[in-house]
Amino acid sequence: MRHGRQIGRRPGLLNLAWLHYHGPLAILEVPLTAFFCSREVGSVEILKAYDQATELRHSHPAFIGGFHTPVERDYLKILLKGPAAVVFSPARGLSPTLLRGLPADLQAPLAEALTAGRLFFLSPFGSEIKRASQDTAKTRNEFVKALAGESININ
Repeated sequence: MRHGRQIGRRPGLLNLAWLHYHGPLAILEVPLTAFFCSREVGSVEILKAYDQATELRHSHPAFIGGFHTPVERDYLKILLKGPAAVVFSPARGLSPTLLRGLPADLQAPLAEALTAGRLFFLSPFGSEIKRASQDTAKTRNEFVKALAGESININ
């Protein structure tokens, strides 16, 4: 893929020449649905989110998110059990050991999805950004919103 290719809803804003990524670029060709969930969400909303993920994993072609909060991580696990592709956008840079830095219960499903061509890692941060912060999470969330055609917000 050539550098300089535009992606997302805002031409000129998102340019692969300055993004860091790993996985099949073809995932970016389908409409992306962003998923966001606050850390402080009630149990009723959590259960609705899980039911929603179970339903949507078969009807939406691809999802994007940082999958950082506990509910977002659970949502990701549910999505990975279906055919939908996932764009994982951490609030830090990508590294060769990215999978090993994630919770153990996510490592195998993510590795399987990557091998199957259903997982794409995408970050606006260089590898020098090793830890997520409030600032990088905010930047990442804006980045994810810019790529997505629609968003699901649980809060």
